[in-house]
Amino acid sequence: MSFKAASAVAFLCAVSLSHAAVFNADTRYPQWSKNYANDLTTYVPYFIEAGRYDATTLANIRAAIRQLNSDLNGCIIFYEYYAGPVPPPNVGRDFIYISNVNNQGVPQTVCGTVPGRQSGQNGNGQKMYIVGGNAPGNCGSVRQIMARLVNAIGLRTEYNRPDRGNAITVDPSRVDTTLQSFGMYTAYTAGAVQTTGFNPVNGVSVNTNFDYNSITMVQPTTNAQAGQSVFTTTGNQAVGNLNRLSFTDCMAIASKYQCSSLTGLTCQDPYGTGTGGGGAIQPGGGGAIQPGGGGTPLQPNDPNSPLQPINTGTNTGTNNNTPLQPGTNTGTNNNTPLQPGGNTGTNTGTNTGTNNNTPLQPGAVINF
Repeated sequence: MSFKAASAVAFLCAVSLSHAAVFNADTRYPQWSKNYANDLTTYVPYFIEAGRYDATTLANIRAAIRQLNSDLNGCIIFYEYYAGPVPPPNVGRDFIYISNVNNQGVPQTVCGTVPGRQSGQNGNGQKMYIVGGNAPGNCGSVRQIMARLVNAIGLRTEYNRPDRGNAITVDPSRVDTTLQSFGMYTAYTAGAVQTTGFNPVNGVSVNTNFDYNSITMVQPTTNAQAGQSVFTTTGNQAVGNLNRLSFTDCMAIASKYQCSSLTGLTCQDPYGTGTGGGGAIQPGGGGAIQPGGGGTPLQPNDPNSPLQPINTGTNTGTNNNTPLQPGTNTGTNNNTPLQPGGNTGTNTGTNTGTNNNTPLQPGAVINF
């Protein structure tokens, strides 16, 4: 179902006022910026440390990125700016560094990323841990990987909303014992997130509904002890399980990244809830913009690529990606560390060590 320009803009405003996801409000993790002020598309470059993954997990990472590019249809485009060996070239711009080990090569057991763009990367990338497999804390499926990727552009986890009480009841004691120290199901503080809808025309914000179909939602048994459920839903409401952004996810991202004027932006309702009429919304009434040719990565030397490599030399020294470490980098590694408590504010202790191999601490990152 498509609409003429005038009708589409009116409908876009209406759904934005009644539906929006939970977005990051921590100013230390801003949105990804457009290359130029008049750009309609936000490009988010990434690098995969491919040698760290088996064929299945690597295929799922690429499938997750293709699906997000398709769902967002030109609003945000994730693209692989470099596919060579470590270290990736410094192109003078921020990017996501996907791996399953820290800077010292120590394998990680829990997935995580910061809720937005990591400030102060200095072109070295921000670390995103994608850990394949089905064990508690892993995120090897396409849906789980999509959730981590949208976390990295600021969409926070729905089940951690501060106003979740009317939608789900959480019992943290049922979380797998190996994960309880991470505080994965601790509700965000009200000031850390935005849980209001946003009208892209007049800026009026209103409270919004809990989205059971958000890509950031997990099943009640995920990360739970055997035979347990970490949470229950009000009225036994089913939780989404498709490898798709929900209509609310898409509309919230479009509003936050000011894509409402993007010609051809289409937000689909894959669950057929009636939110999007099960069809397409064409705010500009024009044709769709294809994300990177149907998900084909843009290369750094491609004249159509928004990122051109600035540093044509070879990066020397240690691995220059951003670690998710609770302590302070005390060596010569010049990447940007993620500090504990940076996102949820739930870390009540003090990390006193400087050991960069220390596991992720509570509150340090968004965990699955």
